[in-house]
Amino acid sequence: MFRSSREGPTEEKAGRRMPIRLGTALIAATGLLLGPLALASSAQTVPHATTTVVGTYVPVTPFRIVDTRTGATDPATYAGKTLVGATTLNVQVTGVGTVPVPATASAAVLNITVTNTTEPGFVTVYPGGGTLPLVSNLNFTAAETVANLVTVPLSSSGIATIYNSAGSTDVIVDVEGYYTSTPSVNGSGLYNSISPVRALGALDFGAPVGPNAAVPVQVTGTITGVPATATAVVVNATAAHGSAASFLTVYPAGVTTVPTASNVNFSAGEAVANRVTVAVGTGGQIEVYNHAGTVDVDVDVDGYYTGAGGTGSVFVPLTTPVRVTDTRGATPLNGTPIAENTSESFNLATTLSAIPTTASSVVGNFTVISGNASGYLSVYPSSTTVHPVSSSVNWTANETVPNFTIADTNSTGSVEVYNSAGGTINLLIDVFGYFTASGLGPIMVSAVVTNTSIAITYNEAVVCPSTLTNIPTDFAYDWTGAASGGAANAACTASGDVLPLPGAFTLPGSTGGSLIYTAPAANSTAASVSATSSGLYEGTQTLAVTAAATPAMVSAYVIPSMKELVITYNEAVSCVGGNTAAADFTYAYTGIATGFSGAVTATCATNQVTLTAVASVTAPASGANIVYTAPTLVGGPPATNAVYATGSIPFLYPVTQTLSGAAWTAPAMTAAAVTTSLITLTYSEAVGCPTAAYADFVYDSAPGVSGGAIASCALVTQPGSTTLTLAPATAFTLPVGATGTVVYTEPAVDSGTVSVFSYLNFPQYPATQTQAVTATGLPAMLTAAASAHVNTGTIAITYNEPVSCPGTGADADFTYYYQGINVGGVVAGCTASGSTLTLTGAFVAPGPSATIVYTAPATSTVANAVGAAGSTTVFAATQTIGPTAGVIVTP
Repeated sequence: MFRSSREGPTEEKAGRRMPIRLGTALIAATGLLLGPLALASSAQTVPHATTTVVGTYVPVTPFRIVDTRTGATDPATYAGKTLVGATTLNVQVTGVGTVPVPATASAAVLNITVTNTTEPGFVTVYPGGGTLPLVSNLNFTAAETVANLVTVPLSSSGIATIYNSAGSTDVIVDVEGYYTSTPSVNGSGLYNSISPVRALGALDFGAPVGPNAAVPVQVTGTITGVPATATAVVVNATAAHGSAASFLTVYPAGVTTVPTASNVNFSAGEAVANRVTVAVGTGGQIEVYNHAGTVDVDVDVDGYYTGAGGTGSVFVPLTTPVRVTDTRGATPLNGTPIAENTSESFNLATTLSAIPTTASSVVGNFTVISGNASGYLSVYPSSTTVHPVSSSVNWTANETVPNFTIADTNSTGSVEVYNSAGGTINLLIDVFGYFTASGLGPIMVSAVVTNTSIAITYNEAVVCPSTLTNIPTDFAYDWTGAASGGAANAACTASGDVLPLPGAFTLPGSTGGSLIYTAPAANSTAASVSATSSGLYEGTQTLAVTAAATPAMVSAYVIPSMKELVITYNEAVSCVGGNTAAADFTYAYTGIATGFSGAVTATCATNQVTLTAVASVTAPASGANIVYTAPTLVGGPPATNAVYATGSIPFLYPVTQTLSGAAWTAPAMTAAAVTTSLITLTYSEAVGCPTAAYADFVYDSAPGVSGGAIASCALVTQPGSTTLTLAPATAFTLPVGATGTVVYTEPAVDSGTVSVFSYLNFPQYPATQTQAVTATGLPAMLTAAASAHVNTGTIAITYNEPVSCPGTGADADFTYYYQGINVGGVVAGCTASGSTLTLTGAFVAPGPSATIVYTAPATSTVANAVGAAGSTTVFAATQTIGPTAGVIVTP
């Protein structure tokens, strides 16, 4: 048993009165009568769909990210931000806390606690920035502290929003874990539900948990059926018969300090339960900590997440939480009130939720609006004929109680709900996502269609069949939903989760299209698309293809020397109109005057339109823009007056649009590297370098010391590259001592013939700038294996850079030991070629402890020392290679 001197959180001093079903027994607790709440009656909702995100679970040691109570310090970020009625609090979930949830997380598992409540109300948690959904996560009365587990999808920026319906309340948020946005590649984090198994039963037997103490609970092994490799378990933790107001914290065994978090809150004498998702700790155990007094604790395990190599289900969050059941008569939600000692089936795979019937489990909140007596609910698959001996929600008379549940549907889309006693109850079911089997094979998620290829993105890495001719026949592409839009005409190659189909295709029409893959009658790696990781085969499926958007300008650049303005579009375009199409473009190089001089013609190549002027095109200044005005009347190809998308039917034309240069930035050098034959400059964007621009550069190898004359400049690729190279008239001197510099001086009059300029958007010219060049390191014999090759006539040594070896003097600086103590021969001379230096002489074949020692002269010169090629000041230092450095000298 772990004991701590830590003072735990103190917000949990009163709790909801809730009877908990223990086995078949029910423990009642008296308390405040609570009428049914008009849960989220004013909230709005819209049709919901599942996201394309499929993820697996990653547990963390619980940590607190929100505490709105005045004076809160752990953390203090939200201190004093008490939620008043009908207001929201945006909570940054990703990137904060002790083990930050990554920005790529699709959903988070949070424990939400409310305290200091002033009147009855409810809390709704939903993705940040979304519309308030018709759901609730937590219900409370005045002066109550209560908690519930929440799985909430996150916004693209990692935010969850908390809404309080009435009165004022403080909110505490603890992170339990998160779901990734893509499945794990090794089988970890997959969910498996099990029939509930009691792992700790202090209410029925055993000693209570004392104050400021924790008890270990074995959650893996033969009793629970949870494998030792499990990374996390889902449990229902129950506290009852407490001698004082307190709280429970559930965390992985092996954590030496009780986390600043809580899971179950209760007052003296009451029974309270809450669902907990907790990482499995040392020895397959978890710890349950009690803050104050003594309390009986039950822990029931009803699911687990796999470790590497496991099988199970992946999680799919809903884009927005949605209510699928309200038995109070709300429409179009389904169900009727449930009489005592009866069960009713509820369909969770509704049109509104978009949950598939094949889902193995559904993540949701089951809220009971009770009658005049106590009772409990059991939630189980509709395919099960007898309700299990377990409970999902417990209540007292006239109480509204929610509890987070991962409902096992047994892949039917439905659950059965049993009401034990206490008269007729009403039920609300709010869903946040679902689990689906990970072994169904790869699933098409999206597709991008061009006139030459269809790139299909899958939910996991895929492999093309080895019999590649099957690909064209297994895929059918309809560009309107009915007629063929073309066929794959060549073999496919898969890269990660993207499978491209080369061919000739028509862009999808205004109603969108579809892509159908038909699985072969006999799946095999030779005939089918399969998952890279598991070898599972893709089943027959249909993917909707979104209608193509109109062509849009995305960037442009000017080549003054060629009198051209080149505009890049988001897709392939045609402009057979020539001069007529060119008339639709206006180019203002200062924001006022036209930048064209003389007549302009338009030509198209792939996704670019080139406007060529007879006289000139002026390089732009700040504030320039290009405006395309869509013609009033547009004819189909052969078009005479408009740009249009290549291959689109019906023909797609760009609407009137402006490409603005308001956000231009001048190119800037970000790095420089110097060798004896080249200076390589890296820029912040793609640049152009006319032949005459090299005269604007000066290279100093040390402050005020010329490093060589620059004779020309060039780009690594044309047109435009972020890398520009400068070549010397004679060899450059490598920088030494203090840092050298490369200085670019802006010409008095910038132009495309004498200046470096930008190829991004529109040309901009760099201002005068100095780029530091780090001093070159000393030449050194490499310390990798086989860096020195010895035979009886030569020793060849490899250096980290090109070196020079003067014909006289340097050979005397080398000593060769072939057994660690005896001289292995006399060095008579040396020569250098690139980074290889060769010593000549008469040598003994190397033994097991051979070494080569280079001793730098007291005063190194080009006549007596090994130096950097092209440098008169950079010389190798004293160095040894051999057994002590882990280098094997080989013949």
